[in-house]
Amino acid sequence: MINPAIVAAAGAANAARRTAKQALLGRFAAARAYDVSSAIALDQTPELTELVGRAIVRARGGGFYYLDRERQREQAAGQGWLVLAILLAIASVMASLIALAAT
Repeated sequence: MINPAIVAAAGAANAARRTAKQALLGRFAAARAYDVSSAIALDQTPELTELVGRAIVRARGGGFYYLDRERQREQAAGQGWLVLAILLAIASVMASLIALAAT
């Protein structure tokens, strides 16, 4: 059995990480840091490390970073397909359960 408290804590932690990433992306947008010449200085955080790992944020060196908007758009498009696939899987399971309950 899954402990509801653990699920709630994990959900809250995930929401906090998402919020922190959105705030970080907002800093890039506010500074218009979209290329090497406009990179901004940032302290290393887990959210920054994740975005650099996914190549959405690029390191210029010396603690300066900029947002790769093209890569960000590609990632967002890929996530749209993932959401659609998940929704289709859920709909399929629900339809199977309804058909099973009807018999």
